[in-house]
Amino acid sequence: MREARDLVPVLRATAGPPERDGGFLERRMRFGLEVVRRIRGRVGPGFAVGIKLNSADFHRGGFTEDESQAVLAALAHEGVDLIEVSGSSYESMAMSGSAAPSTRAREAYFLQYARTVRTLVGDIPLAVTGGFRTGDAMQRAVQDGECDVVGIGRPTITTPDAARLVLEGRAEALTAHQVRYGMRTLLGRIADLKVLDGVLDISRHTDQIHRLGKGLRPDPHRGSLATTIAMVRRNGRTSFRAERGGS
Repeated sequence: MREARDLVPVLRATAGPPERDGGFLERRMRFGLEVVRRIRGRVGPGFAVGIKLNSADFHRGGFTEDESQAVLAALAHEGVDLIEVSGSSYESMAMSGSAAPSTRAREAYFLQYARTVRTLVGDIPLAVTGGFRTGDAMQRAVQDGECDVVGIGRPTITTPDAARLVLEGRAEALTAHQVRYGMRTLLGRIADLKVLDGVLDISRHTDQIHRLGKGLRPDPHRGSLATTIAMVRRNGRTSFRAERGGS
């Protein structure tokens, strides 16, 4: 099993100044490790503890794949029972509906990354979330040993029983309902349409989560105007920022 310390030289060269989000490798992994240790200390060895980790943030100065591999190597020694790898951040929108058609066609966005970390996690079950839509792709990923668990995100928000539909063979492919802004020629002159559509997509799914939390059924037909109004009410002037800072 690869040790986290083997990656320190690489990370010291790429992690950036120490004052940014904790700085070098040791500081960047500290939060996750301490959370896992304290949870394990409270629940004991008989309670399953899992952790989800981004493969990368996909923006300059963010969490890199080298860094995430180092964190995974360290987590493998902390007695976790499941490690889930995914990716992206609010800014990059790498997993949103604005992803390129060729990326969506491959379905599992982070499966290649999962292959590279198999030796790091040892016998710990590995889950991959991001892009899976068909039962065939999910089954192939597990059968080929690329992951042990398939995570489904967006489709379950508007179709809460999505996993059951796949397992029972009642759906060949899951649908992640998407919405885009209109007046694209005009908006394209003043803003990045990919970012706008990504923000809209995330906010729309956030609205659906709030509905489910209130005991309401999902509303897959919710449009861009209603979504934008709810987003601005929820987040104010920061709604369309590339990065959300402050408190």
